[in-house]
Amino acid sequence: MASRPFLDRLGDDTRSRLERHWTRRRRGRGETILLAGEDGTSVHFMLAGQARASLASDEGRTVSFRDFAPGDIFGEFSAIDKAPRSASVVALTDVVVAGLAGSLLDRFVAEDPGFARALLAHVTAVSRDMNTRVFEYSTMLMRERLQRELLRLAATGRAAGDGVEIAPAPTHQALADRISSHREAVSREMSRLARAGLVMRRPGALLITDIALLRGTGPGALEAIRPVL
Repeated sequence: MASRPFLDRLGDDTRSRLERHWTRRRRGRGETILLAGEDGTSVHFMLAGQARASLASDEGRTVSFRDFAPGDIFGEFSAIDKAPRSASVVALTDVVVAGLAGSLLDRFVAEDPGFARALLAHVTAVSRDMNTRVFEYSTMLMRERLQRELLRLAATGRAAGDGVEIAPAPTHQALADRISSHREAVSREMSRLARAGLVMRRPGALLITDIALLRGTGPGALEAIRPVL
């Protein structure tokens, strides 16, 4: 289930009060907004554009955790526990981000029950998503993890007949980073899904042609459609 953007959880009065305290900034595509390991307790709200939270190993392998779209919050972990940043956040497009000092976040939590409930609901949703991903990494084949990730992306896509259009189209490398795999393996599986008619590239977008079929597609189902591959 897709989590609601954090700002959509807030009442009008709380949102207006928040806007009086935050500071807006524009960041260019590819710019680092937060850096893993750095100190800092400011919290940020995505107002326009897209960004991604990820970590890179010493060997250069990247693991992506979350993507941020308008209405989302990030940097909240360090704002809450005062520990260093747990991941880097990089702008995927030109973005507009609003920043709020960590001390002000503490005030909102203490003084505004609606804000506190929204933050609790958000952190719970993030925790549930992480639990799901750990389970998938530990128990599922890459093929199944990729299908799950495509369904997650489809939850925020645009309806198109029996399917959903995801825009912008995720790159194979981005998908690999999100499911703890490699670009080559994802490319092979995406080609397999394309030959089966389940996914289709459009200019700037990826079309999942039949959500119900993809949701029911496991190794057995793909074996059943092998003649059309």
